[in-house]
Amino acid sequence: MHLDLTGKKIIVTGASSGIGFAISESLLKSGATVALHYNSGKNGIELLLEKYKNAIAYHADLSKTENCISLFEKIEKEFDKIDMLVQNAGIFEEHATHISNENWLEIWQKTIKINLDAVGILTKLSIEHYKRNQGGRIVYVASRAAFRGETEENLAYAASKGELVSLARTVYRSFGKYGIHFIYFGTRFYRNSNGRGIYIKTWNRKPDQRIFNKKAYTARRYCSHCKSDCCRIYGSRHRKHH
Repeated sequence: MHLDLTGKKIIVTGASSGIGFAISESLLKSGATVALHYNSGKNGIELLLEKYKNAIAYHADLSKTENCISLFEKIEKEFDKIDMLVQNAGIFEEHATHISNENWLEIWQKTIKINLDAVGILTKLSIEHYKRNQGGRIVYVASRAAFRGETEENLAYAASKGELVSLARTVYRSFGKYGIHFIYFGTRFYRNSNGRGIYIKTWNRKPDQRIFNKKAYTARRYCSHCKSDCCRIYGSRHRKHH
């Protein structure tokens, strides 16, 4: 299956590895111009820059609000019109309850800053941009933790992903009328095959060894059948949500 995304301009946060890398490469192969955000890791970004002329790299530490704003404004200025924002960047750091209050809270706050605060301000900025440009799309990379919780060492991660899903649904309820579409999806488990693909298990625990080709949802089927309604992706299954 080939998707022609020539002329589309897309932002992917956390594009240097894992899910972000796989999404970015898929979109680049389809002809989209992709703004590849990264923070500490750059190996995957350099690989994409070397392989695709339609890839552009942007560095930003999303734990700082001012960096989130400057990142979006810089890309907006260079792209003029943004068609889609993929909110993938996030951290997963353990903070068991037996550690000191100070250390526990430090990891909690760091997780919320990156996994939720950054997503929030980028959502606001993209909504303002899409209102001026007759619509656009936001993809939220959620997690199984948003629906079934997480282990005791990952309270901050679970809280951040649960709130992310609530944010996504609220965007749908409030801004669908402006032509702003969204998808959120979460995999049960995933592993990175040297940056080349994401292997997953679906929510019903039946293994699915196909490479999870996210471009089929984020670009071609992006809620077109729902007309501004939201879509949820559980593992490899795609479901309408009304």
